Amino acid sequence: MFFDPLREFHSADENKSDAMLPVIQALRWLQTTTTVVAVHHTAKPNENDALKTVGQRSRGTSALAGAANTVVLVERNGKSKVHKLLFEMKSAEEPDPLAIALDTETWCWQVVGELTAQNVLQAIQQAPGIAKKALSASLHHRKADVLVLLAEMEQNGSIVVVPGPRNAKLLFPSALSCSLAAKQSERGSLPPPVRGG
Repeated sequence: MFFDPLREFHSADENKSDAMLPVIQALRWLQTTTTVVAVHHTAKPNENDALKTVGQRSRGTSALAGAANTVVLVERNGKSKVHKLLFEMKSAEEPDPLAIALDTETWCWQVVGELTAQNVLQAIQQAPGIAKKALSASLHHRKADVLVLLAEMEQNGSIVVVPGPRNAKLLFPSALSCSLAAKQSERGSLPPPVRGG
């Protein structure tokens, strides 16, 4: 059962643990028969957030986060489309933070990998001739960050940039990167490359 946001389902003063106790008790009672997910907002961000636990960053009294078995914080990463999931768990080891981005075609959240030359090269090998903007979108990373990495990759010869229609820059794996990828795929570390242009 989802309460999204929890604030719309009660009139208690969220800053007072005594006032929130009946809300917490009602949620615990519901937990006896179903899974309960309460969406709650964070307090306004400040410079001390990095020192706080995930639960301490929620708005109002800490009693609500203290009563939860698991707290998941969705943290926006500036203007980037990538968000970070942070976890706090009572009865299990907390997983590492997870980067996610919303796929606007499927409206599903996707896990985002690190922005590395190997990830970028694999994406170009899977879609030879992809434009820079489309590559940035498919990797779910800021275009500026992707462009810096692409410039390095072009300079070291792992990719070739070819002018396309309407001033687009089309990206292809270089012959050298294709032969290196083929050798790595023979060893089972990469899928076979798609050769292009």
